Amino acid sequence: MTPSAVSLSRIKQIAIPVHSVDEAKTFYRDVLGLRHLFDAPPALSFFDCGGVQMMLAGPAAQGKDGDQQHAVLFYDVTDIKETHA
Repeated sequence: MTPSAVSLSRIKQIAIPVHSVDEAKTFYRDVLGLRHLFDAPPALSFFDCGGVQMMLAGPAAQGKDGDQQHAVLFYDVTDIKETHA
């Protein structure tokens, strides 16, 4: 597949690593006014950011070392297998 044939329609979710889900949740909900959607184990909290979902990931949700230092973008695609090919 050529790069021009890839169909990324929009960003679906942004994952942000945080040291404390509770502190980050308070900031995004109470200070910035984002709508909290739900929490999920082991240490995740989800918010609506104008139609894009934001996932806060605490250390327990960041893999074996719990030290992820970067955000992750999840794109909405029409056909994941075709896009990956």
